[in-house]
Amino acid sequence: MGRVILLRDWGNRAGYHSPANSDLYKRVCRDACRAAMSALDDGRSALDAATAAIVFLEDSPFTNAGTGSNLTVTGSVECDASMMEGSSLQFGAVGAVSGVKNPILVAKDLLLLQLKGEMSLGRVPPSTLVGAGAHEWATRNAIPTVAKEDLITAVSEQSKKSYVKNKRKLEMFEQDFPESTPAKRARLLLSRPSHSPVTQTNGDQLLDTVGAVCIDSEGVVASAVSSGGIILKQPGRLGQAGIYGGGCWAENGSSGGVGVSTSGCGEHLTKTLLARECAQCLKDDADPSSAMNTAFKDKFLNSPFIRDIRQPLGGALAVKSSHNDDPMVEVLWAHTTDSMCLAFMATTDAQPKTLISRLPEGIRPGTAFCVQSKSYRFNDDS
Repeated sequence: MGRVILLRDWGNRAGYHSPANSDLYKRVCRDACRAAMSALDDGRSALDAATAAIVFLEDSPFTNAGTGSNLTVTGSVECDASMMEGSSLQFGAVGAVSGVKNPILVAKDLLLLQLKGEMSLGRVPPSTLVGAGAHEWATRNAIPTVAKEDLITAVSEQSKKSYVKNKRKLEMFEQDFPESTPAKRARLLLSRPSHSPVTQTNGDQLLDTVGAVCIDSEGVVASAVSSGGIILKQPGRLGQAGIYGGGCWAENGSSGGVGVSTSGCGEHLTKTLLARECAQCLKDDADPSSAMNTAFKDKFLNSPFIRDIRQPLGGALAVKSSHNDDPMVEVLWAHTTDSMCLAFMATTDAQPKTLISRLPEGIRPGTAFCVQSKSYRFNDDS
C-alpha cells in the first residue's frame, strides 16, 4: 500500500493554554483530526481533508477562528484564512472578512479557481480577497454567510466581558500616553504582564490560529490555516493566516513533499514568512528536526526582519514525506510560545494522538523554542 495508507492532520492553537482547559483543547483537536480522516477514508483529496478539519475548528466556539473569534477594537469579528495545495502549488486566501461562517471555504474556492486558469475576457483569477469583496464572493458562490453578530460567541459572555475590560484598559492607557504612537503604546502595554490585552478566562492567551496539514493516498500535501486575529486588533488588519508564505505552505516534489501551518503573532509571522521558511529548510536539510531548529533559530528568533521585537511569538506544525527506498513521513512541531495544542493521525492509528506541547519550565516565551517530532514508516504499524 505504501503511501496510500499514510496521512497526517492537525488542529493547532499556539499561545498559552491553561491546564484547566487542556482536556477541552485536546478534544477539539482530536475531533478535527477525525473529520479530516473521514474525508480521506471516503477517497477525497488532501485539500478536502484539510478543509474538513478547518471547517470543524471554525465551527467550534472554543477556537479563535470563525464562530467565537477574537473581537476587534470596535467589537466585531474579522477573519483571515488561506490554503495551499502541494502538487499544483496553488494558493487561495481571504482577509478581514466578516459575516462568513467558514472563511476557509472562500479560500478553497479561490484556490480551485486558480486551477481553472483565466476567467472570462482573459481576466486573472484572484488568489486573495479581503473585506467586503470576500463577503460578496461568498454570497455569489453560495458559501454560507451569517449575521455578523452570530459569530460573536467565544465562550459566550466571558469573551464579551474580557473584550470590554481590555478595551477599557486600552483607552486608559491611551489617556496616559497621548503623544505616543499606537505601536509604542501597544509595546508599553504588552510589557506589563498585569495589563496584557491578550489574557482571557482561566489564564488562556489568545494568539492562537487553527491549522491543518494533510497527505492523501496519492502523496499530495495540502495545508490550511484560519484565524480571528489578535484581540483588540484594528479593523481591517490582515494577519499571517491570509498572507502567502506566512500562514501555510505545501509543496510536492519528485522526492517527496512538505507542508507547514503556523500560529502565533501575525505580524511576527508575516514579516518572517515563517511557513515558507520552514518549508524551505525542510527541503534543504535531510534531517527534519535540524531543519526546524534552523528555521526557528535563524529565520525567526534571529531574523533581521523582526530584530526590534523583544519576544517573537510563533509556532509551526510541519510534515515532510520522502519517496526513497525507506519511505516515511516525519511530523514536527515547534514553538516559541508557552504552549501549542496539536493532534495527529495516520491510517495506521486507531485514534488521533493529542498533546499540549509546552516550553520547559523557566523558559521565557519568545526567547527560546522547542522542537519535537514523530516518525511514521509506510511499511510498519506505527
